[in-house]
Parts: sequence; structure tokens; C-alpha cells
Amino acid sequence: MANLTGADIDKLTGITNGTQAANKCVVADDNVNIGVVKSTELHIGASGSETQLTSTVAELNLLDGSSASTVTAGKAVIYGGSGEVNATTLQIAGDSIDVTADQINKGVYAQQVVTVAKAGKDYTLIQSAIDSISDATSAKTYTVLVYPGEYDEEITLKNYVNIVAVDPFSTYILRQVTDNGVAVHCNLKINIYNRQTDTSYGLELVAASVVNIVGNVTGSDGGYYGGHAIYNGSTGTVTVNNGNVTGGEGSDMEFSGFEGGHGIYNESTGTVIVNNGNVTGGYANVGGYGIYNGSTGTVIVNNGNIIGGAGSEGNGGRGIYNASAGTVKIKNGIITNPGTTANAYPITVLGNNLILENCRIIGIHADAKAIYAPAAQNVYLMNVWGNRELDSNITDVLSGFTYNINVPSPNP
Repeated sequence: MANLTGADIDKLTGITNGTQAANKCVVADDNVNIGVVKSTELHIGASGSETQLTSTVAELNLLDGSSASTVTAGKAVIYGGSGEVNATTLQIAGDSIDVTADQINKGVYAQQVVTVAKAGKDYTLIQSAIDSISDATSAKTYTVLVYPGEYDEEITLKNYVNIVAVDPFSTYILRQVTDNGVAVHCNLKINIYNRQTDTSYGLELVAASVVNIVGNVTGSDGGYYGGHAIYNGSTGTVTVNNGNVTGGEGSDMEFSGFEGGHGIYNESTGTVIVNNGNVTGGYANVGGYGIYNGSTGTVIVNNGNIIGGAGSEGNGGRGIYNASAGTVKIKNGIITNPGTTANAYPITVLGNNLILENCRIIGIHADAKAIYAPAAQNVYLMNVWGNRELDSNITDVLSGFTYNINVPSPNP
């Protein structure tokens, strides 16, 4: 007490634990609470190693009521344990972004692009660009962007890797494109013009692939047989939009029987669809077929002509050969066999599932039947005209066939 002055005693007089008063001492209550503190500086930490708190009052108030990973109006944002922040609305410069997180993610993934050109881009070969991609998925598709030129390389497709030409009119793959027995999902916007002489195909699918093409597809020429433009050997689906499908040329050696490639060879149970494009067999001693449907699969052509390949001795290829119980549907097209022999039929069917709508059938020889069948078959004809009669084995289920010798042939 001897060391206390009167002024010191005055500072103790009238104090209440946990309550501050002007010019009085501050005494903590039972909960170590001293009420309001007013200070020009605040240091926190053990004596001798304190850290000065430099935040302003306004900044400290932003933390009041904040919750980790949650956005609260007027409060600071604190990241969650995994760095996440949850918000119901995202705005930039006051404008709300009205897309979902899933849409944003897909937009980011869609920007996965690898470029190919003769010089100055990521790669000079399409296959090298495809091989560089290892993490493509249905949610993260890649695009190989190809600049104009001719790319003399065989292409093995990869799942969810698309091939898109900057200028499809001047960009060509000069060898076979294949799934190599592995199912893929791909979009191709490029021309496949196989310029080899090895009877290889334009597009070869031997797995349950799904491939969409915008562009022309052409099979290779061969020393003996032409290559098919599209070979679908399994359960896959091929769709060609706004492109022509053309079989390669074979040998025209006299009496050899060598055949041109088929425009479409659908060997199994798969599906091939062509929209707005012609399907043509290749030239040879015996012309290739426009369409050969070999099993129970389906071939559909909308707004396109089906033309058999020309034969060097008049042995033209069938426009359509439906070899089994599969389905062939043609809408708005002309079907023809350019052969000049009596058995140069535009269409041959060994199954009932031929459906033609708004079509013309053109045969060259006077005795060539418009549609031939070796045994009784039903076909479905709706507004179909032919310059040759139907075979006696053919029954037109819908009675939509008109025979008129003067039906005009397609323009050369």
C-alpha cells in the first residue's frame, strides 16, 4: 500500500469486474472478460515475441459471421478445407453468369485442342497429334485441328478424339482411317481420299464404333480389286453428312472378274447412314456395288443417288445389293446400274426389307429388271418410278411403283 499514490487508489475506486470505466483500472471477471478494449495498437503473442495486428476494424468486421466454404453477403469468403467456395450466384461486373458448373466444366474441356499443319503448329502428322492425347473421355473430348494440306498417313482413331479440318475443301487424309478393332466415338470433319493401290478402305470399322463424318470418303484403287469406301464389319454406326461415298477402282483386265470397291460394305449388324450425298461403286472389269448390305444391318440414304460402278465389259455393279434380312432405306434418290448386260440390275434383294420413297430406278439393258429377286420378296415402294419392270418375284407391298420406259436417267 505504501507504494500506491492517491491517484492510484482513485483508479481502483468504484471499479466492477469485467466492466470498463473512464480513468479506472480494468479487472477481468470470473470468465476473464474485460468488456470493451480501446487501443491504438494491438499486439498478440507471448511477451517478447508479440505480433502486431495490422488489420483495420472494417477488415476485422468482415470476418464476423463468415463460415468456411460459404459465401455470405457483406462478409469475407473463407475457403473450405479442400479449397472450395460454395455460392448460389456468380457475377462479373454485376452481371450474373447463368450457367451450371457442369456446363462450365464441359466448356473448359471442349477447349482441349491439338493443332496439325505442315509447319508452325503442334504437330506435322495427324496420328502424332492423336497419340499425344492420353486423357480423353466422354466428359473431356479433344479436337485435333488440321490445317490445309494432304496428309499421307494411315489414321487409327482414338475414343473421344475428333479430327476437324480448318478448311475441309482443301484437307485430305490419303490413307485408310480405322478404329483398329477398338470401339471409338469420334466426329470427323475432313475428306478421306485413299490414294493407295493396295485395296485398303476409306473408313474401316471392325468394332462397335460410332463415327460421324462431314466430308467425302473414297476407297483405294487396287491392282486387282478396288477398296470399299466404308467398311462396317461389326455393330458400329457410321453417319456421313454432306459428302460423297465412292468405292475405289479395280483392274479392268479383260474377262478377269476383278471388281471395283463398294461405296458402302455393311457386312454385319451395324448401321450406315448417308445424308445429302451420293454413294457410288468403283470402276473395274466388274463394277462395285453402290451399297452392299451383307447381313441384318441397316443402310439409310437420304437425298442422294445410289450408283453402281461401271464395268469395262458392260458388267456394271448393282446400285443396291441387299444380301440378307437387313434393311435398306432410300429417300429422294436415283438408283442405277450403268452396266449394259441383261443381268445388270439396279437393285437385287434377297430379303424383304427394301424401302424406297420418292425414287427413280434406272436400268440400261431393256431386259434388266428394276428390282431383281431370285425368290419371292416383298418390297415397300412409295412414289417410285422405274424405266424397267419389276422382277416377277417382287411384290410391291404399298403399290407405289410406276413403270414407264421414258423415266429420265440421271445427268452424266
